[in-house]
Amino acid sequence: MKTPTIRILNQELKLLADIDQYSELYYTRALIEPGDFAFSLPFSKKEAEILDEGNIILIGSDGERAGIIEEIEKKKLEKGSEWIICRGHEAKALLKRRITLPKLGQSRIEMEAPSETIMKELVSNQCGKEAGVKRQFPKMVTTKDYRRGLSYSLSCAFSNLLYELQKCAKASNLGFSITLNPQERELVFDIIEGIDRSASQNKNSRALFADEYDTLASVNISQGVLGYSSELYVLGAKSQEGRPMAIAWNGEEPEGYDRIENAIDAPSLTDIEALRRYGIIKLDAFPKTFFLEAEIPFNAPIELKKDYELGDLCSVKAYGEWYSVPIYSIEEKWTRDKPGIRLGFGRPAQGAFSMTKGAANELMEALRAG
Repeated sequence: MKTPTIRILNQELKLLADIDQYSELYYTRALIEPGDFAFSLPFSKKEAEILDEGNIILIGSDGERAGIIEEIEKKKLEKGSEWIICRGHEAKALLKRRITLPKLGQSRIEMEAPSETIMKELVSNQCGKEAGVKRQFPKMVTTKDYRRGLSYSLSCAFSNLLYELQKCAKASNLGFSITLNPQERELVFDIIEGIDRSASQNKNSRALFADEYDTLASVNISQGVLGYSSELYVLGAKSQEGRPMAIAWNGEEPEGYDRIENAIDAPSLTDIEALRRYGIIKLDAFPKTFFLEAEIPFNAPIELKKDYELGDLCSVKAYGEWYSVPIYSIEEKWTRDKPGIRLGFGRPAQGAFSMTKGAANELMEALRAG
């Protein structure tokens, strides 16, 4: 892994400076939630002036690792050295700054279409070229719509834009990103659809992570039912008689301890069967969790971007069993020891994903040890 340059841009995406002399850098890309980043460098007045909250960073020159600076810390350590520490998230964290605002004269946003279509239309209408001038993110564009993903029913109003995109992505097994097009100086919203590189297929090259292939250094697994629902009560449109309701589940109706109930709104629907179908689709947004974290050995025989990428379905051998799971997150780090890659596979518990231990905390531990 070549040590990349950190490029600093302002909100008009104009280059302010290149930084090569940093001490530590961690950057995480994630399939659905925004991954985080952190980097440190010795304090200097020159860098302090350009490292500002709201500025954009670009790791390397390909545009895929873009982020927004959210916090600057100046720190003097016990040994007397002075440091600047920058923290933030992937550029798609910008989407948290908008709500889903219905069009004039409408009370809600109602759509039923392939997931990609819904997500790109939401972004375009809420912060892209179709949004009100004051609500637009400068230089924000969406790519061509290929209508990928499962059919999704959207009904929302005044909710957080990032939250709605995450729900749609989880229900359709897609991801999304905001990258930077350096030539056009644009922020580009697009869908992530992984490639099947698992052991059970022969169409694509395989990505196998196991001790015997020298592609796995360490691994840990966490799984559970945090955020999981096996049965949904779906509430329809309000009327003088009340609200119609349907109950949705997959397979046989769960009972006893296996019955984990939740309730959702479908305020535009009145038909019981339509409410039930809507609930079955929405069950995918309340899954059981399975998250596998793996450290990849330095100089492993398979390479990031060439042999595997975010969202790809790969096979991992852990504790004597093979698991075929998609790559949910990729953390790259460049430290004084050596570069490294940590992969997250599967689905983390709701609200539990951060890798923040991998970024800010780990960085500070490295500084104090230096």
